[in-house]
Amino acid sequence: QGDAISRDVPADSLALIDDGGNGTERRYTYADIRRLSGAIARGLLKRGLVRGDRVAILSANRAEFLLTFLGTMQAGLVSVPVNYKLPAETVGYVVGDCDAKLVIGDDTRLPLAPDNVSKISFDRDFSALLDEGPFTPIAMRPEEPAMFLYTSGSTGRPKGVVLSHYSHLWAISQRMRRPVPIGQRSLVAAPLYHMNGLAMSQTTLSHGDTVVLLPQFTTRGYVEAAARHRVAFLTSVPTMIAMILREPDLLAKNDLSAVEAVRMGSAPITQSLIDQVRKTFPKAQISNGYGTTEAGPVVFGPHPKGIAQPELSTGYPHPDVALRLVRDGREVQDEGVLEMKCGALMTHYHKLPEVTAKAMTPDGYYRTGDVFRRDENGNYSFVSRADDI
Repeated sequence: QGDAISRDVPADSLALIDDGGNGTERRYTYADIRRLSGAIARGLLKRGLVRGDRVAILSANRAEFLLTFLGTMQAGLVSVPVNYKLPAETVGYVVGDCDAKLVIGDDTRLPLAPDNVSKISFDRDFSALLDEGPFTPIAMRPEEPAMFLYTSGSTGRPKGVVLSHYSHLWAISQRMRRPVPIGQRSLVAAPLYHMNGLAMSQTTLSHGDTVVLLPQFTTRGYVEAAARHRVAFLTSVPTMIAMILREPDLLAKNDLSAVEAVRMGSAPITQSLIDQVRKTFPKAQISNGYGTTEAGPVVFGPHPKGIAQPELSTGYPHPDVALRLVRDGREVQDEGVLEMKCGALMTHYHKLPEVTAKAMTPDGYYRTGDVFRRDENGNYSFVSRADDI
């Protein structure tokens, strides 16, 4: 899965622009991405890590994060991006829970990890990890784990969502080519420990396009990077877009005419926000994405009969995703808790068989806990979390 990088583009095509946010900028071609992720894979195996071992990544967004994420999986190891905004105690819990053999990250965030696990710093000893040379990614069985993504843990401790190689390769394959030609640039500022930024980066590299990666989101950094790099595709959570729209002077000073698509996801949106986005990006296609860590980012798409999607709707069920609405234990047609089944489903929650059994139905659907409404044309709209009612 770490090898899902486009081969349809010339080796010298631009794959990644690491915009350090402090005036520094590093550029990587597709040849660079292959060479460096392979060098990381070789280096990890040389250290004695074996197939299935977990490697935690604890860092702000940067090129080394993506390269390590890819290299880990190419080596047959399991990548575990860790939320560095969690308290040290919780980071320690995650690192211990996933049985990480190694933590790789930046100097600012590595100290959050417990000292009883080996650490490698992107800032100090990363070059020593690299073992340059030819590398053929290890062929993994589809059901083997590729990564653990830990849920936010709003109720109790974070849960490790185990995602197989098949699940994310399926999600990448289902992402329809977006409304921009090959070679376009996508801006990623959402943290790479979250499905939103991670899935976008993977999809972009699999399409042969260019990721513009920011270390973190700031309104000024985001707008200026979008203008400077002539970004065509903005991916974000709604709050980020709402924050940049509150800065009319900043928007006026920066040319965002290259923006052709704005995809918002991971949280509900409002009509007011859509109206503002349309005014600011008049030629952009606006989409309201929905996905979960447990079942992936591919759920909805356009209506098969070309019926216009209501603006606040998440869309019509994707043809390869089975959806149903359940209320009071029965399937209903109008409004209920969304249950879904698709190729991107998690294998299980790590070390939590009872929680896994509660989240999955006997016939293999994932209970999202999100209440949706379905209209007369079959379009779905998010209503609320079931436990908020």
